Amino acid sequence: MADNPDRLAPSRQKTIVVERIAIAGLSLRQVDVAVLEEVKRNIGDERSFARRAADELGASELVLLSTCNRAEVVFAREEGHLPCEADRKAIARLFSNDANLESSLCFDAGLDAARRLFRIVCSLESLVVGEDQILAQARAAHARSENDGLCGSLLTPLFNRAFQVGKEVRTATSLSRHPVSVVSIGLARLSQQLPQGQRDLAVIGAGAMAQLAITHAQSAGFRVRAVASRRPETAARLAEPLGAQASSIEDFLRSGPPVHALVSATRAPGIVVTSNALKSMADRLPAGECLAALDLAIPRDLEACDDPRVTIFDLEGLRAQAEQNRKARESAAAQAEVLIEQKLESLAQAFLDRGAAKTVAEMHGESREILERELSSLSDQRFSALSGDQRRAVEEWARQAFGRLEHAPIRAIKRWLESQRGSNGTP
Repeated sequence: MADNPDRLAPSRQKTIVVERIAIAGLSLRQVDVAVLEEVKRNIGDERSFARRAADELGASELVLLSTCNRAEVVFAREEGHLPCEADRKAIARLFSNDANLESSLCFDAGLDAARRLFRIVCSLESLVVGEDQILAQARAAHARSENDGLCGSLLTPLFNRAFQVGKEVRTATSLSRHPVSVVSIGLARLSQQLPQGQRDLAVIGAGAMAQLAITHAQSAGFRVRAVASRRPETAARLAEPLGAQASSIEDFLRSGPPVHALVSATRAPGIVVTSNALKSMADRLPAGECLAALDLAIPRDLEACDDPRVTIFDLEGLRAQAEQNRKARESAAAQAEVLIEQKLESLAQAFLDRGAAKTVAEMHGESREILERELSSLSDQRFSALSGDQRRAVEEWARQAFGRLEHAPIRAIKRWLESQRGSNGTP
């Protein structure tokens, strides 16, 4: 009997129809901030843009991944033509009226699209390799498309595989365990210095670095109790959403709430917090408790202090740690690249198996049609001398002979498939 072609077909739940999937987009690695800001303005409401893009592309499924660092469109067509250069042009038009944008747009289809999505989710395409926000952002983008009916049997398996790879990269490598920003390293130092119950913090400054410090501090489990700036109204804009006290720097140093942690990030040309002011802050704390301070300013905001209750971390030491971590991340990123390629080999094999199964099924169906057509000739005048039993015997013999003959090309396809499994190439 001929082999059942279904035996070559992989499970539908695991099959990803990669040849019908593509991804197009750009990030701050390809364009400057002004270009990306224009793209995001043109995107506007993300849900509306996704539906408009799906209509423009004739895509049955589409996921828009739009973050502060990138804008990516992942799409698939269940029917019709495969992804092509015309799709790149269409997405470039959706992103911007600037004809030059198309040359900056990254466009990948098939297995290359899967590779790029895996790399994005694993943060290998991020400005800061190993940052841990992109995985959650990709999950949210996929969930939004599912809720809007724009994601199904083509993209959902691919995204689920990407999320699995992203999680494995984070657990199997140290990529996300080596912070490379001085802010995150500094706050980690404060956390190590202070007991769990002493995570109240004050921030001096209201610029971009101070805002970044507040964001990281909240993620690290600190409670911001006070924000001080040269202009109290500026401090109030940051403090109000946090339920924190806002004041001038002078007022905070004179009578601010007691805190165990201090972050200072101003643009002042000289010392902002003197040694005596640091000692006064330590005096406000209960006996036996200490003040840990993080100086993120250039030049320094905090004067050196010899009080044993005060510990200061400054940029010089943090940058040295950041450089060490950056080298460690390079090694971990190389491990992540290897892991991604291993996962892609599995995906490529499923693609190969599905292609072979389709070929076998088509061959099986066409050859059966030929057999049935030829067997119908047994009723012709030429075979009128045959009895009914003789015709049935001939038909049975022909079907058995056909099965044996059909088995030969199927075995040949299997041998070819095995040789492809043993090779390093991709289909």
